[in-house]
Amino acid sequence: EIYTLSLHDALPIFEEQLVVEIARALHQSGAPSPLVESAVESLIVEHGSEGQALVTPTSLSIAIDDRTQVARMAPPTLDLGRLTDAWETVNAWMRSELTAEEALLRLRSGHHRLANHWLALCAAGIAASAAPLLGGSWVDVIAAAFAGAGVWSAHAWAQSRGRTSMMADVVAAAVAAWMGGVAGAWGASPVVVVFASVFVLLPGLSMVAALSEIAAGSWNAGTMRTVGVLAVLARLGGGLSLGHALAPVAAAPVYEPLGTLAVLPASALVTWLSMVLMGAWRRDWVAAVLTAVVSAAIVLNWDGTFGLFLAAFWAGVAAWAWSLRTRVPAQSIVIAGILPLVPGAMGLGGAISLFAGQSQDVVEVAVKTIASATAVVGGLLAANVMGETPLPRRDARPQDSTKTAAFSKGRTVA
Repeated sequence: EIYTLSLHDALPIFEEQLVVEIARALHQSGAPSPLVESAVESLIVEHGSEGQALVTPTSLSIAIDDRTQVARMAPPTLDLGRLTDAWETVNAWMRSELTAEEALLRLRSGHHRLANHWLALCAAGIAASAAPLLGGSWVDVIAAAFAGAGVWSAHAWAQSRGRTSMMADVVAAAVAAWMGGVAGAWGASPVVVVFASVFVLLPGLSMVAALSEIAAGSWNAGTMRTVGVLAVLARLGGGLSLGHALAPVAAAPVYEPLGTLAVLPASALVTWLSMVLMGAWRRDWVAAVLTAVVSAAIVLNWDGTFGLFLAAFWAGVAAWAWSLRTRVPAQSIVIAGILPLVPGAMGLGGAISLFAGQSQDVVEVAVKTIASATAVVGGLLAANVMGETPLPRRDARPQDSTKTAAFSKGRTVA
């Protein structure tokens, strides 16, 4: 029997609403714009309709046949747990393991997050693990742990104050610079302590995502994300200048660096703790840690942009292979896998030089930052020729399904 079905009139929970909610969840998890657009458009086509999606860091527009929904979105934060949850919900819906209503409720219910004191402890561990990656000593590791906890707590406090949320980066960076200056009086390296303590705030991953979006042709999204990166660097640089003025200690470090032997275990620890901080500690962390360790080993053996390119290529291939196996977005692995390669610290150094009036250093650091970020993006793009993230497909549904539904009003359904 052939009859006409309108989602607006017959179904209790509209698949159209679910697609919009999926787009919101992917957007707010920090997924790149091309991934969100391709996933949404794939879902629309799989359900027998025509549509397009346009995603920017602050807006979401979805057109399904003759209807368009536009929403203003808050700037996304990196939440790998939410990204993977949303993707698994989509796959379960496409396999008919969940109804549209159940999938919609699951997306809106969110997922478990750690308490603030556990997040502060993770930030302390990330700062301590980042210190060896920056050439620090054991004293720097200890000082960075205390500074990392203080920076995260100050950032969370400023964000919770409402009107001062935009100044959270400034407050956190000022605390980092002050604690770095105090640590310098005890023989630590202020530069290592400061950079390690703000490691979780550095927009290096956003910089890589912006260049990836531009390379993929999403000029609008990539440009807006780049502007956001520059704004974060400016706020961090201003806060560091303020904190340095409060504790101007420029003593040379007393203790010797830990050396290259500490780089690999430090890379593993900073990756695992970052997965915890980004909400993905229950899964995928083993693959992410192994990917990051191999990436760090590659950079140790090949210096310069070539090493960054090879390491990013490896991270991209490993993430793609894991994505094929688990059918989750490759971003859940590649983001954590390239943490040792993030060039955000150099960009932060450029912001510091800018506030200090050292224009020559700004240009030099900017060139190095762009070259490093371009090498990372080039490696990821080269790895992408191997394959893309598996998009949800209806062919995963049971073969005995006899009814399908279309989005648009008045279409024929069999």
